[in-house]
Amino acid sequence: MHIVTIEGIPYAWLEQLQEIHAHVFDGASLPLEKLEKKEGLLCILAVEGDTLIGFKLGYPHPDDIFYSWLGGVHVAHRGQGIASQLMKQQHEHIKTLGFYKVRTYGRNTFKTMLITNLKHGFDILSTFIDEKGRHKIMVEKTIDEGVLYMKAYLANGLFSLGDRFVNEQLAAAIREAVPGIALYLPQENEAINDKSAYADSLAIAQADLEMLQSSDVLIAVLDGVEIDSGVAAEIGAFSMLNRPIIGVLTDVRQQGRDNMQKIEALIRDGLENQFVYRNLFVVGLIKRNGVITSSIEEAVKAIQKLQNGEAS
Repeated sequence: MHIVTIEGIPYAWLEQLQEIHAHVFDGASLPLEKLEKKEGLLCILAVEGDTLIGFKLGYPHPDDIFYSWLGGVHVAHRGQGIASQLMKQQHEHIKTLGFYKVRTYGRNTFKTMLITNLKHGFDILSTFIDEKGRHKIMVEKTIDEGVLYMKAYLANGLFSLGDRFVNEQLAAAIREAVPGIALYLPQENEAINDKSAYADSLAIAQADLEMLQSSDVLIAVLDGVEIDSGVAAEIGAFSMLNRPIIGVLTDVRQQGRDNMQKIEALIRDGLENQFVYRNLFVVGLIKRNGVITSSIEEAVKAIQKLQNGEAS
């Protein structure tokens, strides 16, 4: 998936834009004449192959505020952070046009869009009933460099000194290379680290699930004798959200796959396996909508690609 930015009417994508608009807005039409009336129209499109899967349209208001007019993602591609990527690109582009405030209107019938706006820093200014009797909510945001465009959850064991050190190194590298990321690292949560306190299994599960559900991407460390059982559970839960997962497996036993002596030894005797093994169900869940990297540097690059709207 990649993002296409077009100033003006997207004639090459017009038919698909009209189709996905009808899909998102319950059959509503988007005639060319309506687009032609929007002076300064800006179109941000999410494209996979030759198919338009999401869009965000807007234009300048007379009061020097940019109006984010219409937007949506095809139902088959929702839950992957595409709406957030479209919003980020729109905000980055309008800053180059001299706009630092963006306004839009939400409706209770489109709660997902409203939640996405609030999640990305919009404030509710007012509510009103429009001329068609619909309840509308005006939200507005001042764009600045401190806006958080991506929420991430870093999953790994956190009880041993080694695990905590790896987590610190990985988190530091991500935060330095990906400005604006809101990275949740469980070991930084003092409530979790206070093992003199008590929390039952239901409370722990509920807290972890809430953080996973609010995250755009899961970064999962796969090192160890086996994948940490908690990490495996988090991967399983997050995969049901159909959002990107970035695995980090730095085990040196991945090396030497071109060494025929190792291959031949394994063929002769299955106990002579000199390679690392990871549960294939868990690996498959990651690969369905993500990638497995072999170093901190590769993991950081994968996160940067997601933030830039590139496929992993």
